[in-house]
Amino acid sequence: MITSLNLSPSSICVGIRGGTLHDLPLTFDKVLELPLKISLSEARNRLMKQFPITGSEVVFFPDDDCWLGENTLSKVQRILENSDFAIGVVDTDGNENSEIIGGANIDLSVALEVSASAAIFCKSKSLEQFRFDERLGLGAQIGSAEDLDLVLYLLSQGAQGVFDESIRIGHPKKSRGMEYFPGSIAVLRKYSGVWPRTWAYMIRRLAHGVVFAIQGKLPPKNLVSAFAIMIRKF
Repeated sequence: MITSLNLSPSSICVGIRGGTLHDLPLTFDKVLELPLKISLSEARNRLMKQFPITGSEVVFFPDDDCWLGENTLSKVQRILENSDFAIGVVDTDGNENSEIIGGANIDLSVALEVSASAAIFCKSKSLEQFRFDERLGLGAQIGSAEDLDLVLYLLSQGAQGVFDESIRIGHPKKSRGMEYFPGSIAVLRKYSGVWPRTWAYMIRRLAHGVVFAIQGKLPPKNLVSAFAIMIRKF
């Protein structure tokens, strides 16, 4: 991941869980040592507190096992000249240098389809007041959907986003199942006061969840958890 960025060490903020800066293969100017048992969202919040987001930076939160194509960041910078944030494609087929052009302006519907943590790029000014919801994300109460929460926060603040398929983020193929299912319901419930139509999306997703549970694709406990989240205020 680090070698694919083609950035100077002064441009990268690194959080290292359960280790020290001496464990890193390169020397960075901004390193924060973190406890091993800390959630993804809390780790990111601590990084943003330690190294405040300012100026005209392009900010993103890549996975440690992904990589960027040679011209990815330059593409992102061009796109963000006219948008507050952009979402690309997490590509597991080795086409991370694709020149495919196309996509859509991001609204609630598009956000639900394309939000992926490693492929979200933001202008720094749009994140100055943002902090990740520490109930969401790997290692938290609900182990997913911190990326969808970020995108819906941006939209709720009036930010303009674009989904662009020319932004390709390389990532190893993984078998994920449906462990992310409750997270999307939680985030939709969180923003139901902003967009009342989120109720329709929740009901539709839960209906799909019932079908998936019957087919054995979704653990019943995840379906029950999603129903409970929708009923109570998240």
